[in-house]
Amino acid sequence: MGIRARGLSTVPAARGRVSFLYRPELSKIAAARLMRAHLASLRPDAVYVVDMGFAGVLAALTYKAQSGARVLIDTGDAITALARSAQLRGPAGVAATWLLEETGLRLADRLVVRGSRHRELLARRGFEATWIPDGFEADLFYPETRGASGEQLCLGMLGSITWNGTIEATYGWDLVETLARLPEDRMRGLVVGDGTGLNALREHAGRRGVERRIDFVGRVPYEELRPWIQRMNICLSTQTNDLPGQVRTTGKLPLYMACGRFVLASRVGEAARVLPEEMLVDYDGARDVAYPAKLANRLRSLLEASVDFDAVGARLAREVAPAFEYARLSAQLQEVLDSL
Repeated sequence: MGIRARGLSTVPAARGRVSFLYRPELSKIAAARLMRAHLASLRPDAVYVVDMGFAGVLAALTYKAQSGARVLIDTGDAITALARSAQLRGPAGVAATWLLEETGLRLADRLVVRGSRHRELLARRGFEATWIPDGFEADLFYPETRGASGEQLCLGMLGSITWNGTIEATYGWDLVETLARLPEDRMRGLVVGDGTGLNALREHAGRRGVERRIDFVGRVPYEELRPWIQRMNICLSTQTNDLPGQVRTTGKLPLYMACGRFVLASRVGEAARVLPEEMLVDYDGARDVAYPAKLANRLRSLLEASVDFDAVGARLAREVAPAFEYARLSAQLQEVLDSL
């Protein structure tokens, strides 16, 4: 989220002074108080809250009540639906999440969402929102080379590998299952990321007999992601076909496109809007156990057709990715600020 905040600040910073406040490692109330104190010392005309988090929203809204400053809230998730789906909070936690979301939606001067579907859903409830998707920095992610090479193709993914209690699986399970359905001499796997589900994912790969075919590289700094993405011939971008998945852009999709990679994505959210048909695979519900078989079948058909994955990915980088450059998205944010 700090990366998004800095990326969106380019044009506003040229027009005025921009400061950044990061949530301190304190309790929610203590963090909100400290951030509120910093706002009082900085005296901003507008406060842009990235993510619908308790500390940031509370600090911004209490500062607004005293100073009259405008508050903009940027959210990439339907957080109440996500809390229910992930089963990370009990009933009281879900209720608190609902209260936070409703308060933010109703008291913010402007709402910014990262998915066009999210904007549509909020509009049905009477909330106007500006759509500014997740993006990337052109100097960090546009490709310098043609990409991956070798006899074996690399099927890869990056992201937070978090355990999901609802589907009793972790992010990346579809890569493991897809790899298990493809010939060993044609396809390897690459997983970039860390999280609570990493050990479970490794164990799952072991049970399926593909652990030696997958490189688990762990967490990689944002500025060093490009060469890892370019090792991938095909990148997976999977969203569940439910409300939490439908409202997202996902930060990884713009990075894949900027790096000129071929993407296989579930036909959900922004991927369904911007990717060509050959890159989209139907996904049913919160967990589609048939999805890896669908991915494997699509890959077989692409291999039989001798698709040049690098060439198709390069077209994405030229024709689709520029709309997601932070330089352009930052100009959109400036228009919102001007309207205030």
